[in-house]
Amino acid sequence: MAYNKKNKSPSVKTPGVYRDATDKQLGLDNDDLENLSLGNWNSLFRGNKLLLSGDLLDVIKSRSGIPVKIRTSPPKNGDRVLVWRFRRNISDGYYEDPGQGIYDNRIKIIQGPFFETLSDEEQITGTNDDNQGIKKSRLERTDAVYRRFYGSENVQRYDVVDNVEAILLKSTTPINGFKFEEDTGKLLERKEGSRDISLVIGEGSKSKLNFHVFERAMSMDERNTWSDSGVFKGRDQLFTHELIVVVNFDIQAFNVPENLMTEWNTLRWNFNVPSNIESSQAFDSYPQNSADAITLRGFGESEGNRHGYNGPNNESMDFPFSTGVSYPSLNFFSGEPHFGGYGYYSVDNSEVGGQSYGANIGAVEFDLADNWQINWNWSNEIRFSNDLTFSANGEKSSLQDVQSRNLDNHFNFLNYPTFELDIAINDPEYIRGLPTYDEPVDFIVYSETDKGTELLYYDSEDDEDDYMETSYPVNVKLNIGLFDDANNFQNSTTGFDTDSIVSAFGGGGISARDFLNDPLGINLSWYASRPTLCYYKYQVIQWGDEKQLLTDEQIKNSYFFNFYNNDEYPEPGDFFYRKYQQAQQVESIPIEEELEHSYNTPGIKTIKIIVYRYHPNGAFILQTNLVTNNIVVGDGVLKSQDFSIFGTSDFNFIPITDNQVIIGGFDNNSKYNNSMEQLVKDDLFSRDEFLDRVASRDFINKFNNQFLGKHISQMDVGNTRMFNKPKDIHDFIGGNKSEWINESLGSLPINSLATDIFIDDEDCIMDINPSQSEYLALKNNLGKAKGILIGDYELTKTDGAPVTKQGSMKTPKIDKNQNRQAF
Repeated sequence: MAYNKKNKSPSVKTPGVYRDATDKQLGLDNDDLENLSLGNWNSLFRGNKLLLSGDLLDVIKSRSGIPVKIRTSPPKNGDRVLVWRFRRNISDGYYEDPGQGIYDNRIKIIQGPFFETLSDEEQITGTNDDNQGIKKSRLERTDAVYRRFYGSENVQRYDVVDNVEAILLKSTTPINGFKFEEDTGKLLERKEGSRDISLVIGEGSKSKLNFHVFERAMSMDERNTWSDSGVFKGRDQLFTHELIVVVNFDIQAFNVPENLMTEWNTLRWNFNVPSNIESSQAFDSYPQNSADAITLRGFGESEGNRHGYNGPNNESMDFPFSTGVSYPSLNFFSGEPHFGGYGYYSVDNSEVGGQSYGANIGAVEFDLADNWQINWNWSNEIRFSNDLTFSANGEKSSLQDVQSRNLDNHFNFLNYPTFELDIAINDPEYIRGLPTYDEPVDFIVYSETDKGTELLYYDSEDDEDDYMETSYPVNVKLNIGLFDDANNFQNSTTGFDTDSIVSAFGGGGISARDFLNDPLGINLSWYASRPTLCYYKYQVIQWGDEKQLLTDEQIKNSYFFNFYNNDEYPEPGDFFYRKYQQAQQVESIPIEEELEHSYNTPGIKTIKIIVYRYHPNGAFILQTNLVTNNIVVGDGVLKSQDFSIFGTSDFNFIPITDNQVIIGGFDNNSKYNNSMEQLVKDDLFSRDEFLDRVASRDFINKFNNQFLGKHISQMDVGNTRMFNKPKDIHDFIGGNKSEWINESLGSLPINSLATDIFIDDEDCIMDINPSQSEYLALKNNLGKAKGILIGDYELTKTDGAPVTKQGSMKTPKIDKNQNRQAF
């Protein structure tokens, strides 16, 4: 059979989909079509929110941050690195440390940490020009960093005129470190009161952090340029090595559409790095030169941390050095033997956060027995300076409007400054513009028996096979399809990348719209206008045979729909929203997959089905529908008279069935007939009283067609017998048939069919005697059939109440004196 949409059935507000069948089979000849017609329609529909599906809610909660791609920010002129200076226990020509052998290479003195600036080019004319060794060390340090990350083959040192020494990079793409194509992490939500930016490196990439930490041995030539004059300056020659940490990491939002990323990468700018690299403005003036990446700079500058760095483990005293004995008590700003610190690090470069600490970056000396060794331990959470990151990248006074706008757009994708993830696209204006906002989808509910028979109203005589097939007990198979393109629709999903989907909820606004409308990605608005390309799941929340049935109003107020009515989006911990997510993730199945249910009672069954419409990737729920489907389950005789204790007074309707013997007939003016006509006329039956409606209509039809006989007023009824083949009166009287016919005279036997109570005749199938009734039941001496004595009574029904008897039934008077009965 085909299916048709009826715009006015069951109502104008809820047009339904019906099988191609007669109005009688579909119940469309009733007044109450929503309760009695057999089709399906959308009782409720919501599309005013765009929601995440499945366990993405839990993913967001567990991640509690914005997913990002990570790379090592390509080291370049003007970048800062973190540095410690230290002395290993070696013979270096300056000082002979005692106790060689077991103490070889152990660390004796440590100074730091502090930031240093990389420099591609330095003019060094002699000790007078670089009497503190600043330029020489800076150039050597830059060379070491470049060679580590770009490879030695891509680094070239050369001299230019006027004693200028420079470094040339043959490639500006690092071959070592993090790469956007390989490495990921997340930005944690900013803690209240904190200005630091917290980055967590993905477990699969975390080992690459160790590449950012390396040791550099200082050359004798480099150390020879260091000054040894001035106690407040310290004795720089004592240091033999540096520990260098490259601290700049580039991040990129996961959810940026490809066209935007291309635009951001091609729109380039360059801030001028001051020629005097020692200027405190050098670092601040050197952001990324395009908006496709944002550089996290400097480590977090927590309150009270005068070095501007609180260590990998967020402890200002937790140096990357370990010992087999207890840590010594460290104090960098007072006490002997190195009060005031060593070397040139006590001059301008010690300025942090606008404050100069002069010579207060001191050194600490350890006993060699403390066995200090380098042991860098990265924490799970690396903190960066908000001011250094965003003031540098966001130094917009020199930018054109289009450049500044592109920076803002990328920041929006990261939901700066909070880095908080939402659980829904909170953009009502955007959602109102989608077709899914107010255009429901029409479905087909396939509800059939095991043999594929639709559960419609069937006539027990004209459609006996279908009628019996749909009578209880019956197993029903249910499935969902789309009314449009029902034959060609394929319910398939493409899947999704969790990081990309989750990160889409971090920015909101224009960035989220760009992500959702990206034609090479989500392309949401395109799919929202094409229902047959979407993905669907469903769950049956009511089969219609439960003791307590839900109304549409109750379902609207349940967790399936109630949060749709709120102006705010639900919070992750909202009970109803979590129940909703659990239902569509755990309890629903894809449409085109069957469900089964067995019915053990007859009547109209109203099935309630929740149908979810998804984007093809399955990540976004575009709509939620409540679909109602009415079916009818027959009772095998399709009458309310089929009661369990036949022959008692426990019935409302006279137990009239087909192929009955009726003795006496029905009176046209009886109370029963008049009240039945009124019941049919008023039609106050609910869908739960389906069998009562059928029984009343069946009686009127049989009465009007004179199938119930005509009342013959008073009569005298004695033994009533039925035989399975014709008999004549002589068979009952007995005796000599010929004498009775020819001579009109014969004898009546003592034992005959006319006189014996017990009929010893194989042809007799029923033998009842009204004088031997038990209450209203008449015992049958032969066969299985029963008799019932009926009389006149009235039936009444009011709206919402069941059919009831009005008073007791007035049955015929039976004279049990056999001498006064007919023979």
